[in-house]
Amino acid sequence: MESIRHLALGCCVVSTAAGLLRVFWPDNGYKPVINAVLMLYIITAVWQFARTADWQGVVGQLQNFSAAAKTDYEPYAQSLAEQVSAQAVREILQQNGIEAAVSLRDGTLYVTPARPADAPRVRQLLQENCGSLPYTVQNGGDAP
Repeated sequence: MESIRHLALGCCVVSTAAGLLRVFWPDNGYKPVINAVLMLYIITAVWQFARTADWQGVVGQLQNFSAAAKTDYEPYAQSLAEQVSAQAVREILQQNGIEAAVSLRDGTLYVTPARPADAPRVRQLLQENCGSLPYTVQNGGDAP
């Protein structure tokens, strides 16, 4: 990382010096010659910095960055899928006219119907629509 910083600092210093020289140089017939000399100066300065850089260190740092970037998103994806499934169950129950509290805890879907008489219908709908998502139908509420 140090070599990248060294190279960047060198390029900035060389470019700044060349730009200042170009700004303060009078506008005359030698301008193409001065531009060519400045270009050669910049090229040789960059070449010198590039030649002395620790490229093995740069490669090592870049490999460390790529290794650190490999993050396991599987638990996050699983959590998102479960949340979407819970929302889909809510919508299915609402579409079938069933009032129920739906919650997701530890990867299991808990459904509590508002009316105890709706429990068998809730079980049937969950069996048809839940797939591999584990679910539990809890005792219903006391709504008539």
